[in-house]
Amino acid sequence: MIGARSKLKIMAIQTGTGNPPVRLINSPQDIGTLRRRLGIAFCRERTGPHPINAYVIDHPEGLIVVDTGDTARKSDRGYMPRLNPGFRNIEIK
Repeated sequence: MIGARSKLKIMAIQTGTGNPPVRLINSPQDIGTLRRRLGIAFCRERTGPHPINAYVIDHPEGLIVVDTGDTARKSDRGYMPRLNPGFRNIEIK
Protein backbone atom coordinates (compact mmCIF):
# COMPACT_ATOMS: atom_id res chain seq x y z
CA MET A 1 0.00 0.00 0.00
CA ILE A 2 1.22 3.48 -0.78
CA GLY A 3 1.71 5.68 2.27
CA ALA A 4 0.77 9.33 2.41
CA ARG A 5 4.39 10.38 1.84
CA SER A 6 5.11 7.96 -0.99
CA LYS A 7 5.63 9.53 -4.38
CA LEU A 8 5.24 7.99 -7.78
CA LYS A 9 7.44 9.05 -10.65
CA ILE A 10 6.15 8.56 -14.19
CA MET A 11 8.63 8.72 -17.04
CA ALA A 12 7.93 8.59 -20.77
CA ILE A 13 10.23 6.50 -22.96
CA GLN A 14 10.08 7.17 -26.68
CA THR A 15 9.95 3.81 -28.42
CA GLY A 16 9.53 5.10 -31.95
CA THR A 17 8.08 7.75 -34.21
CA GLY A 18 4.83 7.65 -36.13
CA ASN A 19 3.83 9.48 -39.28
CA PRO A 20 0.40 8.06 -40.20
CA PRO A 21 -1.86 9.24 -43.01
CA VAL A 22 -4.03 12.23 -42.08
CA ARG A 23 -7.14 10.23 -43.00
CA LEU A 24 -6.27 7.63 -40.36
CA ILE A 25 -6.48 10.28 -37.64
CA ASN A 26 -9.17 12.51 -39.15
CA SER A 27 -11.53 10.37 -41.19
CA PRO A 28 -15.33 10.76 -41.16
CA GLN A 29 -16.93 7.84 -39.35
CA ASP A 30 -20.24 8.05 -41.21
CA ILE A 31 -19.05 7.46 -44.80
CA GLY A 32 -19.12 3.67 -44.68
CA THR A 33 -16.38 1.22 -43.87
CA LEU A 34 -15.15 0.61 -47.42
CA ARG A 35 -14.91 4.32 -48.34
CA ARG A 36 -13.17 5.07 -45.05
CA ARG A 37 -10.62 2.26 -45.49
CA LEU A 38 -9.91 3.21 -49.09
CA GLY A 39 -9.47 6.85 -48.09
CA ILE A 40 -6.92 5.83 -45.45
CA ALA A 41 -5.10 3.39 -47.76
CA PHE A 42 -4.61 5.92 -50.55
CA CYS A 43 -4.06 9.08 -48.50
CA ARG A 44 -0.65 10.59 -49.30
CA GLU A 45 -0.81 13.47 -46.78
CA ARG A 46 0.92 12.65 -43.49
CA THR A 47 0.36 13.97 -39.98
CA GLY A 48 4.04 14.71 -39.42
CA PRO A 49 6.36 12.86 -37.07
CA HIS A 50 5.14 12.40 -33.53
CA PRO A 51 6.54 10.26 -30.70
CA ILE A 52 5.29 6.83 -29.75
CA ASN A 53 5.77 6.37 -26.02
CA ALA A 54 5.77 3.71 -23.34
CA TYR A 55 5.77 4.72 -19.68
CA VAL A 56 7.70 3.64 -16.60
CA ILE A 57 6.08 4.13 -13.21
CA ASP A 58 8.54 4.19 -10.32
CA HIS A 59 6.40 2.74 -7.52
CA PRO A 60 7.58 2.03 -3.95
CA GLU A 61 7.04 -1.69 -4.63
CA GLY A 62 8.98 -1.68 -7.91
CA LEU A 63 8.98 -0.47 -11.48
CA ILE A 64 5.94 -0.86 -13.72
CA VAL A 65 6.23 -0.56 -17.50
CA VAL A 66 3.09 0.45 -19.39
CA ASP A 67 2.95 0.17 -23.16
CA THR A 68 -0.50 1.11 -24.41
CA GLY A 69 0.35 -0.52 -27.72
CA ASP A 70 -2.35 -1.10 -30.30
CA THR A 71 -5.88 -2.31 -30.12
CA ALA A 72 -6.36 -5.81 -28.75
CA ARG A 73 -8.26 -6.56 -31.98
CA LYS A 74 -4.93 -6.56 -33.82
CA SER A 75 -4.49 -10.11 -32.53
CA ASP A 76 -7.70 -11.26 -34.23
CA ARG A 77 -7.28 -13.29 -37.42
CA GLY A 78 -7.91 -11.14 -40.49
CA TYR A 79 -7.69 -7.80 -38.68
CA MET A 80 -4.66 -6.75 -40.75
CA PRO A 81 -4.58 -9.09 -43.73
CA ARG A 82 -1.32 -9.40 -45.67
CA LEU A 83 -2.91 -8.04 -48.82
CA ASN A 84 -4.17 -4.89 -47.09
CA PRO A 85 -3.25 -2.01 -49.45
CA GLY A 86 -2.31 0.11 -46.42
CA PHE A 87 0.87 -1.92 -45.98
CA ARG A 88 2.16 -0.67 -49.33
CA ASN A 89 1.86 2.94 -48.12
CA ILE A 90 3.58 2.58 -44.74
CA GLU A 91 6.80 4.57 -44.43
CA ILE A 92 9.48 2.97 -42.28
CA LYS A 93 12.41 5.14 -41.32
